[in-house]
Amino acid sequence: MTTEQRELPSGWKWVKLGDIAQIIRGVTFKTDSSSKTYVQDWIPILRAGNITKKLITDNDLIWVLPNLISNQQLLSSEDIVICMSSGSSKIVGKTASLKYDWLGSVGAFCGIIRGKDKTIGKYLSCWFQSNDYFKWRDVQTTGTNIQNLRINALRDISIPLPPQEMQKRIAEILNKAEEIKKLKDEADKKTEELIPAIFHEMVGSRIKKGEELPADWKWVKLEDISDIILGQSPPSSTYRKSPDGLPFFQGKADFGDINPTPTTWCIAPKKIAESGDILMSVRAPVGPTNLADRKCAIGRGLASIRCNEKINRDFLRFNLKLIEHKISNMGEGRGSVFSSITGKQLKEFLIPLPQLEEQNQITIRLNEAEEIKKTNAQSDKKIEELKSSLLQRAFRGEL
Repeated sequence: MTTEQRELPSGWKWVKLGDIAQIIRGVTFKTDSSSKTYVQDWIPILRAGNITKKLITDNDLIWVLPNLISNQQLLSSEDIVICMSSGSSKIVGKTASLKYDWLGSVGAFCGIIRGKDKTIGKYLSCWFQSNDYFKWRDVQTTGTNIQNLRINALRDISIPLPPQEMQKRIAEILNKAEEIKKLKDEADKKTEELIPAIFHEMVGSRIKKGEELPADWKWVKLEDISDIILGQSPPSSTYRKSPDGLPFFQGKADFGDINPTPTTWCIAPKKIAESGDILMSVRAPVGPTNLADRKCAIGRGLASIRCNEKINRDFLRFNLKLIEHKISNMGEGRGSVFSSITGKQLKEFLIPLPQLEEQNQITIRLNEAEEIKKTNAQSDKKIEELKSSLLQRAFRGEL
């Protein structure tokens, strides 16, 4: 199957991928001629895991003997790396382009798409992010076995090709959108660091070695400042996959960034959390938290922490989130997929408690940082929508 051939703008034409690009097989090698660590004069090999939104060339490499790689198989800038074979339909067909000079190649489960010139290479790297390509890929990767893309099928893909100047314009516009996204990602990373930095400044840095607290602070057990409700799983016959009964959360898999997202409901819950309760994962992984934004049922993988008047809920929420690693280390069988924390351990967990007024002041700053994070997330969504819109307009000749 080729991509659908709609009417194109004047000056554009439909071409086969094989007419404007080479498709090069990846390198085949044996274990005894490869190494997972650097070997002088050997050549690094990329695999499917190196294909993300960009090409990762400085991590998770395999090194192979140079005589196993032909000159044609050595990557050049603007080459596109594609996963040709995988057990997952989500991975096969993934692409990313090389934007700089780098000496290396790709493994046998990947391939290289090399435009006949750099301009075509840049244009194709954009096209391989379009809905036209994703639709084609999804048709090729149906079934439950190992998923493969055939080189001949790739060569036969129909590509809408504009005149060279338009190719350059499309690539430039879409690359600028990608640059905006990169700058936004860098800002997001700094925002992620903001909440821990504020918490350390206002809480962590004031706890001296030996866990000595400021004069008006005290250590309290979690059970002294909250009611702790351990989850319990009702019979599976009471579960529903559409809204009927209460939303039912069973563990970390249901968690979002702040609030959980329901995928299952329960008509006969055993244990209930109220809106505003802190939910904690008590079975592997131990420690992650979320905030219940509605009345819900909780299974045995969760506990509900309901704050009393002695503590600001968000102060405790941030506290638990930022010391998650400590809670995880309390778990029985820690480090394994079977780790868990008991109700007794949770109740006796110690929290540094300032006066309520100071808790409120700390929480105001932390909530401000969290609002910045939410705003950034909304901006991320808008940038992705803009990029998607530009991609679709580009290949209809509307830019």
